[in-house]
Amino acid sequence: MDGEGNMTDLGTLIADDTALDLEAWTDARTFLLNCPDRLVRIAGKVTANEPLTGAERKYLCKWRQREQKTLIAG
Repeated sequence: MDGEGNMTDLGTLIADDTALDLEAWTDARTFLLNCPDRLVRIAGKVTANEPLTGAERKYLCKWRQREQKTLIAG
């Protein structure tokens, strides 16, 4: 900003703290594209605070364990 409080050219290029984190959004979207539909539906239920069935909990647990092994190995 200049001395009068007007936005300068450089000021228009600085990222806004409240702006969408496109990199994180793209990573999450890319991750979901590679997930099975069943896992995406389970994630939707968890987000909506809906209870999971026993089979859904077991499936989610297996996926979490699989991803943890991937993180540790990587």
